[in-house]
Amino acid sequence: MLASLEADRRRILVLEIEILKLQQALSALQAEKDPVQSRLDGYKYPVLTLPNEIISEIFIWFIPPYPDELPPIGSSSPTSLTHICRKWREIALATPQLWRTIVIDDGLHWSWEVQAEIAETWMSRSKSLPLSVHVTNFGDSSPTLCSLISQTARWEHITLMLQDVDSQMLSNAMPLLRQLYLHADGAINIVVCGDMPLLRTVHLGLFAIGNVALPWAQLTSLSLEYAYMDELGPILPQTPNLVYLSLEIDRNGDGVAIPEIRLLCLQSCDLDSREPCPEFLNILIAPALRSLRLTERFLGDDDPINVLQAFISKSKCKLDSLSIMSTLTPLESYRKAFPSIPEIVCEFSRPIVGLPEDD
Repeated sequence: MLASLEADRRRILVLEIEILKLQQALSALQAEKDPVQSRLDGYKYPVLTLPNEIISEIFIWFIPPYPDELPPIGSSSPTSLTHICRKWREIALATPQLWRTIVIDDGLHWSWEVQAEIAETWMSRSKSLPLSVHVTNFGDSSPTLCSLISQTARWEHITLMLQDVDSQMLSNAMPLLRQLYLHADGAINIVVCGDMPLLRTVHLGLFAIGNVALPWAQLTSLSLEYAYMDELGPILPQTPNLVYLSLEIDRNGDGVAIPEIRLLCLQSCDLDSREPCPEFLNILIAPALRSLRLTERFLGDDDPINVLQAFISKSKCKLDSLSIMSTLTPLESYRKAFPSIPEIVCEFSRPIVGLPEDD
């Protein structure tokens, strides 16, 4: 028994010596750690030393440019900037330019109530800035649309791709609206638009064509997608200030006579059709036209070059660029027929109808 106690005393002495050594080693490591930690604590990442105004400007350049469509979630969304750190979140929420593009899309698989709440939040964060609104809906989204319609005074760019269009949807005044894209997939009643003094660019598709009363005379850019020939007669004569025109004619019409259309300011024109439509060029007068792009099908099957020659001669225009898509006629034939046109392109391509990019 006494021998066992003596052994324990010796063991305790050894352990105390080992503990002392470890404590001394730990103290040395702590002494080495403290200045290293101090240096790290004192270091500031360069981006965090920037003024908030500079960081805010970087954030604006990070997201897709306004008024392009902006995803509400994902790496390109301003929401992602609020997840980095508290400072960045505060800066992002205090930068209204990040939240001025509103997207409502039935492809997001969120309930309309949730999307309406997100839209309300973004509109609040954007303060009083003009808005770019993108709505794709082929179902019932009344709560969402109501929240957007309440802000029509702030609409600057609006894209509506809808199944049904309420006749009063665009009846409010839109003093800031510059661009309207309206695609109606179902039959609609006449849509009477409110005051739009700044509207210059319009794209209409399907049933929206012929059923929307717009300030045509002030437009400088017009695109009509899936239009009937008989719908062009009432619209184009009211657009004397057009600089750009894009037409995709879905059906030639049933022999409806359309009077001559004079577009004296027109400089660029894109034309496509599902069936030959040379008679449109027979009624169009565009003396200022400089760029013409069209499918060879549009010119008809008999003599496309002759149709073009007649149009250019009648309009007395001096083209700088001629592009013939989906052509079977050799390029040299067009160059021989139009030696005064500097640039002639013949190629197979997809339909060319669409809005020009904003500068």
